[in-house]
Amino acid sequence: MNGSLSFLGLGAQKSGSTWLYFMLREHPGLYLPPVKELHFWDRDRALGLDWYRAQFAPAPAGTKAGEITPAYAILSHELIAEVRRRDPGVIFLAEAFTRPKVMKRLAKIGFSQSYSYFTWRNDKAGLTEYLTELTQTDSRLVMRPNFFVNTPDINPRFLQSSGRPGFRTRLVLAATLGGNYGVYNGFEICEAAPVPGKEEYLDSEKYQLRAWDMDQPGHIQDDIRLVNRLRRDHPALRQFTDLTFCPAHHDQVLAYAKRAGDDFVLVHVNLDPHNSAAFHFEIPLWELGLPDDASVEVRDLIHGNSFTWHGKTQWLELDPQTRPYAIWQIIAPGVAR
Repeated sequence: MNGSLSFLGLGAQKSGSTWLYFMLREHPGLYLPPVKELHFWDRDRALGLDWYRAQFAPAPAGTKAGEITPAYAILSHELIAEVRRRDPGVIFLAEAFTRPKVMKRLAKIGFSQSYSYFTWRNDKAGLTEYLTELTQTDSRLVMRPNFFVNTPDINPRFLQSSGRPGFRTRLVLAATLGGNYGVYNGFEICEAAPVPGKEEYLDSEKYQLRAWDMDQPGHIQDDIRLVNRLRRDHPALRQFTDLTFCPAHHDQVLAYAKRAGDDFVLVHVNLDPHNSAAFHFEIPLWELGLPDDASVEVRDLIHGNSFTWHGKTQWLELDPQTRPYAIWQIIAPGVAR
C-alpha cells in the first residue's frame, strides 16, 4: 500500500457484502484487513486516523487497499467529502440498488460505483436511451456503473428463454458498452433454469453447494476469452463515455462505435436470439472527418482478417446461431497499423 485508501465498500445489510469481501481478498492486487467491518468512519473515529491506517500497514507494495463496512451507506455528505479530501482517488463501491433517480443522486454525493439497470435493458430503444443517459448527460461525470449480465439474485427473464445466443449477445453488450462488466457463476454454461415466474435461479448457490462442469457442451468460454482479450488490446473498449450509436437499418440490430485516440472500434449486435438479421449499416466516417465516399481499412477483430470498406453504406447478416455479433476496428487513413 502507498499510504492512501483506494476503495470503501458500503451498502445494505444482507446484500452480499461478506461474499464480496472474501472474493476481493483473494485478488493478488488488492488488500483488505482480516477484519471485514472496521466501522471507523461511521462509529469509531475516536480511535484516530493512525489506528485506521495501521489496519492496512501489512498490505504488500503495489496493492490497492480498502475495506467493506455496509454501514458506511449512512455517511453524511460532509463525511464523504472529508474522506475524499484525505484520499482523492478513493472509490465508493456502493452495493445499494435503488430507483434510477435515487441512484443518480447517490452518485452525485459520492457513491460513485454501483449496480446499473443494464441487466433489464434488452431492446434497441431501451439500450440506446439508457446508454445515452449514462454517457452523454451529467451522469457521465459522477457514475461508474457496473454492467452485470446476471447476479446471484437475478436470473434475467431475457436469458430464461434466449438460449445460448442470448448469453453471447448479452456478454458482448456488457463487455463492449460498459467501462467494467461482470458475470456470475453459471453464465459461462448458459445456466438459466428459473423459479417459475421469478427472476430467481431454480438451483441457486445461495441455498446449496454446487459442482460446475464449465467445459460441458454449449459453453461460451471462447466468447468470454475473446471479449476480455479485446478489452486488453483496445483502450476504446475500456473507456465508457466516448460512445456513438450508429445507423443500422434493422429494429433488432444495435450498432455503436467507441473511440480512444486512434483506436476506433465499431460493434454490431443482433438483439434477437431466435432470428437472423440482414441489414444495411453506415460506417461513421463523419466521426473520422471523412466524406461519405471515403475508403477505410477494416480489421475483423473476431476472425483476424483485414479488408477495405468503400463508402459509408455496407451490408451485413448476423445469425444468432453462428454469429450474433461483429466487432471491427476501423483504421482511418494515416493512422499507424
